[in-house]
Amino acid sequence: YFYSSIDFGENSKVREIGANAFAYLAVTSVNFPKTLVSIGDGAFTACKFTELSFPASIERIGASAFYMNTALERIDFGENGALRFIGDSAFAYCTSLLSVSLPDGISSVGMYAFSRCENMTNVYFGKDIRQIGLHAFRDCPALEKIEISPLSEYYKSIDSNLYSKDGKTFIRYCFGKQDETF
Repeated sequence: YFYSSIDFGENSKVREIGANAFAYLAVTSVNFPKTLVSIGDGAFTACKFTELSFPASIERIGASAFYMNTALERIDFGENGALRFIGDSAFAYCTSLLSVSLPDGISSVGMYAFSRCENMTNVYFGKDIRQIGLHAFRDCPALEKIEISPLSEYYKSIDSNLYSKDGKTFIRYCFGKQDETF
C-alpha cells in the first residue's frame, strides 16, 4: 500500500502509536499529534520519510521505530521536549541521515540506535545523556565529530571522540576523521 502522508488531525488525542502500526508502508510524511507520548517498537520501519519533526510531548521512541528509513535526512527533536529514551536500533539503517542533535532531556540512547547511518557526519548530545548503548554508532564511516554538552555529568568529547567524563575511559572513535595517527 502507498500512503503519501499520515496526519492525525489538529484535535487528535492519540498518546501512543503501537508496535508496527505503519511498518513497511511507503509513507513519505507524518504530522504527529501534539499529545503523542510514545512511538512503539517498529512503528514506522522501512517507511520513506525524508524528515521527521517530533512534538514536545514525545517521551519514548521504541526499538526499531524508524529502522531502515533510508531516505531520512533530517530529524528535529525540538528543544525543551519531554523525550528521554531512544530504543535499540530506533534509527538504524537510516543511510541518508547526515547529522543528529539530541537535546537536553534525552538520557538514554539504546544499542545500535544509529548504526549503519552511513552518511552521518556529526552527533551532538545534550547535558542529560546518561547511557549510550553499545554500538549506538556502529558502521557510521562518515562520522567525524561527536560533541557532548560541557554540562554532561557522564561523558565528554576530546578531539571529537567520545570519552567518560573523567577522561579515563575511551568509548568511541570517529572513523570519518581519517587521522593518520591516534
